[in-house]
Amino acid sequence: MSDPYLYENSHVLRNILDIRNEENLEAYENTVVNLALLKMFKENYNVSHADAIFDIHKHIFSDVYDWAGKSRTINIEKSELILNGLSVKYEDKSKVMTAIHEIHLLYFDKPWKTMSKNSFIYEMTRYIASLWKIHPFREGNTRTLSTYLYFFLENHNYTLDEKLLNVHAAYIRNALVMASLDEYSEYQYLEDILSDAIIHKTNRRPAKNRTVHKYEKIKDIEMKNYKYNYHQHKKE
Repeated sequence: MSDPYLYENSHVLRNILDIRNEENLEAYENTVVNLALLKMFKENYNVSHADAIFDIHKHIFSDVYDWAGKSRTINIEKSELILNGLSVKYEDKSKVMTAIHEIHLLYFDKPWKTMSKNSFIYEMTRYIASLWKIHPFREGNTRTLSTYLYFFLENHNYTLDEKLLNVHAAYIRNALVMASLDEYSEYQYLEDILSDAIIHKTNRRPAKNRTVHKYEKIKDIEMKNYKYNYHQHKKE
């Protein structure tokens, strides 16, 4: 069975404008997503449940893909350089909604506002990694989760240094991979960058311990060598 999300014999996702060129689709998608995010920021979007990730995905991708905001219908995998070519074990397509509900019950109503910063980062790292590992969407998962994180933090007296995450996009994605290995998860990389990126609203200054070289490497993998790799349809 071929991947129903892709045009035949290509890595290009089927899209509303029927764009068949990867670079053209990427340019259009980036423009549409940025405009959608600006609108959400202006309207001060609010999250009230972990399943708000579906609504967020729909908001930012609905002018690009007709499956925006919908749970994926196939299982997926992705070869990861940092895992020597292996893939994170994403949630089975049939269990996505159940998994998100379970994570909501486990994390959403924790006493976030009364936690120390260290406890907040500890819990938030595991919360976001758990949602990311489900990977509810065929594509757009990390951008959706980053947006969810931003608005979740806004509800709990914190804000997010989005510029830091954007500059170190390769690091944040690989940190999420390392935090999504079940009993072998290594959370320290994600904790490090979230500690710098999550700022209490009473202290909006960037963390003092940030350095130019802090996010250049995870284990022995140089982030400058990271190249985007497509998710693949995992054969049943």
